[in-house]
Amino acid sequence: APPRGCGCPRGTVPAGAQGHGGAMAAYNDEAVPVQQPSAIQVPSTATLFVGNLAWSTTSEDLKKYCAAVGNVLSVDVQSHADTGRSKGWALVTYSTSEEAAVAITQLHGHDFNDRPLNVRVDRSNVEQMGGTLVFVGNLPWSTTNEQLLELFGQFNPFDVNVKTTMNGRSRGFAIVRFDTPERAEVAIGTMQGFIFEGRTLDVRIDRPLTDRRPKRAANEEGGAEDAQEPTNTLFVTNLDWK
Repeated sequence: APPRGCGCPRGTVPAGAQGHGGAMAAYNDEAVPVQQPSAIQVPSTATLFVGNLAWSTTSEDLKKYCAAVGNVLSVDVQSHADTGRSKGWALVTYSTSEEAAVAITQLHGHDFNDRPLNVRVDRSNVEQMGGTLVFVGNLPWSTTNEQLLELFGQFNPFDVNVKTTMNGRSRGFAIVRFDTPERAEVAIGTMQGFIFEGRTLDVRIDRPLTDRRPKRAANEEGGAEDAQEPTNTLFVTNLDWK
Protein backbone atom coordinates (compact mmCIF):
# COMPACT_ATOMS: atom_id res chain seq x y z
CA ALA A 1 0.00 0.00 0.00
CA PRO A 2 1.27 3.53 -0.66
CA PRO A 3 2.86 5.34 2.32
CA ARG A 4 0.44 7.55 4.21
CA GLY A 5 2.63 10.57 4.90
CA CYS A 6 5.25 11.13 7.54
CA GLY A 7 3.07 11.18 10.63
CA CYS A 8 3.45 14.91 11.28
CA PRO A 9 0.59 16.15 13.51
CA ARG A 10 -1.81 18.40 11.64
CA GLY A 11 -0.75 22.01 11.90
CA THR A 12 2.87 21.36 12.80
CA VAL A 13 5.54 23.24 10.88
CA PRO A 14 8.80 21.43 10.02
CA ALA A 15 12.14 23.11 10.61
CA GLY A 16 12.88 25.70 7.94
CA ALA A 17 9.22 26.40 7.16
CA GLN A 18 8.17 29.94 8.05
CA GLY A 19 4.49 30.17 7.13
CA HIS A 20 2.92 32.68 4.76
CA GLY A 21 4.08 36.16 3.94
CA GLY A 22 7.33 37.78 2.86
CA ALA A 23 8.86 38.37 -0.53
CA MET A 24 9.69 35.59 -2.93
CA ALA A 25 13.36 34.67 -2.84
CA ALA A 26 15.10 34.96 -6.19
CA TYR A 27 17.11 32.12 -7.67
CA ASN A 28 20.84 32.68 -7.62
CA ASP A 29 23.80 31.37 -9.54
CA GLU A 30 25.28 29.33 -6.69
CA ALA A 31 26.32 25.78 -7.49
CA VAL A 32 23.42 23.39 -7.07
CA PRO A 33 24.29 20.48 -4.76
CA VAL A 34 23.78 16.90 -5.84
CA GLN A 35 20.93 15.24 -3.95
CA GLN A 36 22.31 12.75 -1.41
CA PRO A 37 20.51 9.78 0.14
CA SER A 38 20.11 10.44 3.87
CA ALA A 39 19.91 6.82 5.00
CA ILE A 40 19.43 3.27 3.78
CA GLN A 41 15.75 2.97 2.85
CA VAL A 42 14.67 -0.27 1.21
CA PRO A 43 12.78 0.59 -1.99
CA SER A 44 9.79 -1.31 -3.33
CA THR A 45 11.71 -2.31 -6.45
CA ALA A 46 15.10 -3.81 -7.19
CA THR A 47 15.53 -1.73 -10.34
CA LEU A 48 17.59 1.45 -10.19
CA PHE A 49 18.02 4.44 -12.46
CA VAL A 50 21.70 5.23 -13.03
CA GLY A 51 22.28 8.60 -14.70
CA ASN A 52 25.11 10.92 -15.74
CA LEU A 53 26.92 8.11 -17.53
CA ALA A 54 29.82 8.81 -19.84
CA TRP A 55 28.70 8.44 -23.46
CA SER A 56 31.16 5.59 -23.98
CA THR A 57 29.82 3.49 -21.08
CA THR A 58 28.48 0.08 -22.15
CA SER A 59 26.08 -2.21 -20.33
CA GLU A 60 28.94 -4.64 -19.70
CA ASP A 61 31.13 -1.90 -18.17
CA LEU A 62 28.37 -0.74 -15.89
CA LYS A 63 27.40 -4.25 -14.82
CA LYS A 64 30.95 -4.99 -13.67
CA TYR A 65 31.02 -1.77 -11.67
CA CYS A 66 27.60 -2.24 -10.04
CA ALA A 67 28.28 -5.90 -9.23
CA ALA A 68 30.82 -4.77 -6.63
CA VAL A 69 27.96 -4.01 -4.21
CA GLY A 70 25.41 -6.72 -5.06
CA ASN A 71 24.14 -9.41 -7.40
CA VAL A 72 23.22 -7.67 -10.66
CA LEU A 73 20.61 -9.42 -12.78
CA SER A 74 20.57 -7.03 -15.72
CA VAL A 75 21.90 -3.71 -16.99
CA ASP A 76 20.42 -1.81 -19.90
CA VAL A 77 22.18 1.37 -21.03
CA GLN A 78 19.50 3.31 -22.91
CA SER A 79 20.27 4.46 -26.45
CA HIS A 80 18.62 6.49 -29.20
CA ALA A 81 16.80 4.31 -31.69
CA ASP A 82 17.86 6.36 -34.70
CA THR A 83 21.58 6.72 -33.95
CA GLY A 84 22.35 4.02 -31.40
CA ARG A 85 24.14 6.59 -29.23
CA SER A 86 23.81 6.40 -25.47
CA LYS A 87 21.23 8.58 -23.71
CA GLY A 88 23.55 8.81 -20.72
CA TRP A 89 21.49 6.67 -18.35
CA ALA A 90 20.69 3.04 -17.64
CA LEU A 91 18.37 0.72 -15.72
CA VAL A 92 20.17 -1.66 -13.35
CA THR A 93 18.28 -4.52 -11.68
CA TYR A 94 19.59 -6.27 -8.57
CA SER A 95 18.39 -9.62 -7.24
CA THR A 96 16.72 -8.00 -4.20
CA SER A 97 15.43 -4.58 -3.20
CA GLU A 98 17.77 -4.69 -0.19
CA GLU A 99 20.77 -4.94 -2.51
CA ALA A 100 19.36 -2.07 -4.54
CA ALA A 101 19.13 0.04 -1.38
CA VAL A 102 22.79 -0.65 -0.57
CA ALA A 103 23.77 0.19 -4.16
CA ILE A 104 22.14 3.62 -3.87
CA THR A 105 24.12 4.48 -0.75
CA GLN A 106 27.37 3.02 -2.09
CA LEU A 107 27.32 4.25 -5.69
CA HIS A 108 25.38 7.52 -5.74
CA GLY A 109 27.73 10.45 -6.28
CA HIS A 110 30.78 8.24 -6.86
CA ASP A 111 32.87 8.67 -10.00
CA PHE A 112 32.63 6.12 -12.79
CA ASN A 113 34.46 6.89 -16.03
CA ASP A 114 35.24 10.35 -14.62
CA ARG A 115 31.58 11.25 -13.97
CA PRO A 116 29.69 11.26 -10.63
CA LEU A 117 26.81 8.80 -10.88
CA ASN A 118 23.21 9.72 -10.13
CA VAL A 119 21.74 6.55 -8.63
CA ARG A 120 18.14 6.34 -7.45
CA VAL A 121 15.11 4.07 -7.51
CA ASP A 122 13.54 3.62 -10.93
CA ARG A 123 10.20 5.42 -10.82
CA SER A 124 8.48 3.81 -13.81
CA ASN A 125 5.91 2.00 -11.65
CA VAL A 126 5.19 5.09 -9.55
CA GLU A 127 4.61 7.23 -12.62
CA GLN A 128 1.92 4.76 -13.73
CA MET A 129 0.04 4.89 -10.42
CA GLY A 130 -1.80 8.07 -11.31
CA GLY A 131 -3.43 10.01 -8.50
CA THR A 132 -3.85 13.77 -8.34
CA LEU A 133 -0.55 15.49 -9.08
CA VAL A 134 0.44 18.73 -7.36
CA PHE A 135 3.29 20.89 -8.61
CA VAL A 136 5.51 22.43 -5.91
CA GLY A 137 7.83 25.08 -7.33
CA ASN A 138 10.49 27.55 -6.15
CA LEU A 139 12.05 24.97 -3.84
CA PRO A 140 15.48 25.57 -2.32
CA TRP A 141 18.10 23.68 -4.31
CA SER A 142 18.98 21.60 -1.25
CA THR A 143 15.44 20.29 -0.64
CA THR A 144 15.28 16.48 -0.38
CA ASN A 145 12.36 14.09 -0.76
CA GLU A 146 12.46 13.49 2.98
CA GLN A 147 12.14 17.20 3.76
CA LEU A 148 9.29 17.60 1.29
CA LEU A 149 7.45 14.60 2.76
CA GLU A 150 7.80 16.15 6.21
CA LEU A 151 6.47 19.45 4.90
CA PHE A 152 3.43 17.90 3.19
CA GLY A 153 2.98 14.91 5.50
CA GLN A 154 -0.10 16.30 7.25
CA PHE A 155 -1.98 16.10 3.91
CA ASN A 156 -1.17 12.39 3.42
CA PRO A 157 0.49 12.26 -0.03
CA PHE A 158 1.40 8.77 -1.24
CA ASP A 159 4.47 9.95 -3.15
CA VAL A 160 6.79 12.96 -3.27
CA ASN A 161 9.49 13.45 -5.86
CA VAL A 162 11.93 16.34 -6.09
CA LYS A 163 12.79 16.49 -9.78
CA THR A 164 16.46 16.29 -10.69
CA THR A 165 18.61 16.49 -13.79
CA MET A 166 20.46 13.49 -15.20
CA ASN A 167 23.45 14.32 -13.00
CA GLY A 168 21.33 14.37 -9.85
CA ARG A 169 21.04 18.13 -9.29
CA SER A 170 17.71 19.57 -8.22
CA ARG A 171 15.57 21.34 -10.81
CA GLY A 172 13.93 23.45 -8.10
CA PHE A 173 10.50 21.83 -8.20
CA ALA A 174 8.72 18.64 -7.17
CA ILE A 175 5.60 16.59 -7.87
CA VAL A 176 3.50 15.48 -4.90
CA ARG A 177 0.85 12.78 -5.49
CA PHE A 178 -2.44 12.41 -3.62
CA ASP A 179 -5.00 9.63 -3.80
CA THR A 180 -7.95 12.05 -4.04
CA PRO A 181 -8.50 15.50 -5.58
CA GLU A 182 -9.90 16.66 -2.24
CA ARG A 183 -6.63 15.98 -0.39
CA ALA A 184 -4.73 17.76 -3.15
CA GLU A 185 -6.96 20.84 -2.96
CA VAL A 186 -6.53 21.07 0.83
CA ALA A 187 -2.76 20.89 0.41
CA ILE A 188 -2.80 23.58 -2.29
CA GLY A 189 -5.04 25.86 -0.25
CA THR A 190 -2.75 25.58 2.77
CA MET A 191 0.69 25.54 1.15
CA GLN A 192 0.36 27.99 -1.75
CA GLY A 193 2.50 31.01 -0.82
CA PHE A 194 4.05 29.19 2.14
CA ILE A 195 7.57 30.36 3.07
CA PHE A 196 10.05 27.48 3.22
CA GLU A 197 13.69 28.26 3.96
CA GLY A 198 13.29 31.79 2.60
CA ARG A 199 11.41 30.83 -0.57
CA THR A 200 7.74 31.37 -1.36
CA LEU A 201 6.35 28.06 -2.59
CA ASP A 202 4.32 27.89 -5.80
CA VAL A 203 1.82 25.08 -5.17
CA ARG A 204 -0.83 24.17 -7.76
CA ILE A 205 -2.35 21.33 -9.72
CA ASP A 206 0.27 19.97 -12.13
CA ARG A 207 -0.61 20.63 -15.74
CA PRO A 208 -0.48 17.65 -18.12
CA LEU A 209 2.40 17.66 -20.58
CA THR A 210 -0.04 18.11 -23.47
CA ASP A 211 -1.27 21.35 -21.89
CA ARG A 212 2.25 22.68 -21.36
CA ARG A 213 3.61 21.78 -24.81
CA PRO A 214 0.59 21.12 -27.05
CA LYS A 215 2.33 21.52 -30.40
CA ARG A 216 5.29 19.31 -29.55
CA ALA A 217 3.02 16.67 -28.01
CA ALA A 218 0.87 16.65 -31.15
CA ASN A 219 3.92 16.01 -33.31
CA GLU A 220 5.14 13.20 -31.07
CA GLU A 221 1.74 11.54 -31.28
CA GLY A 222 1.50 11.89 -35.04
CA GLY A 223 -0.56 15.07 -35.04
CA ALA A 224 -0.99 17.11 -38.18
CA GLU A 225 1.84 19.46 -39.00
CA ASP A 226 -0.60 22.18 -40.04
CA ALA A 227 -1.49 22.59 -36.32
CA GLN A 228 1.83 24.41 -35.90
CA GLU A 229 2.23 28.12 -36.31
CA PRO A 230 4.74 29.33 -38.94
CA THR A 231 8.28 29.58 -37.59
CA ASN A 232 11.78 30.34 -38.83
CA THR A 233 13.36 28.01 -36.23
CA LEU A 234 14.44 24.49 -37.15
CA PHE A 235 15.20 21.46 -34.97
CA VAL A 236 18.43 19.72 -36.04
CA THR A 237 19.35 16.32 -34.58
CA ASN A 238 21.96 13.55 -35.03
CA LEU A 239 24.82 16.05 -34.64
CA ASP A 240 28.39 14.89 -34.10
CA TRP A 241 29.25 15.22 -30.38
CA LYS A 242 32.26 17.39 -31.31
